[in-house]
Amino acid sequence: MKKITLLAAAVAALGVSAQANAAFVSSAISFDINGSAPGGVTSVTSFDWLPGNALAKDAVGSAGTFTTYFQATLNSFVFNSGGSTTTISPMAGTEFTVQATIFEQGLVGGVTSNFVSLGGTYKIFYDTSKDSNDVTGLGYDDGLLILEGTINIGGTGTFTNFTLLNDLLFPAQNLDNFGANDAPGVTSHQGIGSSNLTVDVTYIDTDFFKSDVSQLTVDLNDTTNLAAPFGQANPSDQVVGQVPVYGAGNVNGAACAVGVTTCDFQFQSDSATSFATTVPEPGSLAIAGAGLALMSLIRRRKFN
Repeated sequence: MKKITLLAAAVAALGVSAQANAAFVSSAISFDINGSAPGGVTSVTSFDWLPGNALAKDAVGSAGTFTTYFQATLNSFVFNSGGSTTTISPMAGTEFTVQATIFEQGLVGGVTSNFVSLGGTYKIFYDTSKDSNDVTGLGYDDGLLILEGTINIGGTGTFTNFTLLNDLLFPAQNLDNFGANDAPGVTSHQGIGSSNLTVDVTYIDTDFFKSDVSQLTVDLNDTTNLAAPFGQANPSDQVVGQVPVYGAGNVNGAACAVGVTTCDFQFQSDSATSFATTVPEPGSLAIAGAGLALMSLIRRRKFN
């Protein structure tokens, strides 16, 4: 039986739903992809970020609170209207990047880990040089800050560790399965998950944001699919300046080495940012679930 089939069966056995509450309706905003230069104003429904890195620092072995760091580079701006979708790339030679620091509560290290946000910061940068590097983890915060906000309490996330569920079907693999192995000697448990955050925007650069997103009902909504090991990006040497400390035997997701109280779990993150003027129904900001991440993983990743 193929690994994809086994993975789908495992998700089904855990009773994970792939359905998200449809009450959250993203709102189009006016955005200038060229900043203060002319000719860049367009309508944007969401920011589609390239697969990047998330690092749950001191999560494995913690007493229940830890910090997750996240960073990525923009793939495209997306505009949905009348059933059609338009994607717009950043101007040639420029880039937009995002970094977040998320304070979380939950226990990480079992088959299924659930966590909730307690606060944090969220920042988007614009850079006239394309210098972000997902191997080194550098170049994500050296541009112009164009948006900043505080992460709201109550964002949710989950991760299912399939190696802990059945290490014969899902043994540890190389952490880096994207092109050349840039993390030799580091392996990783297999797993998938997702998270959802809302952000109270406290600052925008009006050269870029022509709509005042800080006045929307939901200033910013960030939905992320998580996966380990990495298949569409390189695991970064550092994430928001934090260097990963893996589990025993240099295994990402494993219990910490003897004598080490806490260690980290590094994920591939694939996220989108949107804005909303509609008040969500209770539960509408819940995660789409590991089933949604599974569908994304099957669509975008080639299993060996």
